Amino acid sequence: MLEAVFELELTDREWRKPTHGRWVGRSDLGTLRLADDEQRGVLTEYLAMLEGPETPAQRPPWARPG
Repeated sequence: MLEAVFELELTDREWRKPTHGRWVGRSDLGTLRLADDEQRGVLTEYLAMLEGPETPAQRPPWARPG
């Protein structure tokens, strides 16, 4: 089975999070209940990359949000 995880950047300035939604960071992942716990590692790595100082050389210039 092929699985993939995609990052999407929110560009709609009118968007509002769902009533019971919240933003989370890497420090929250340990206590979060996920529908698929196997994604925890992917999310941890992604959030760590965002907190890092620079984009890895193998990534294209548009690899970082913004």
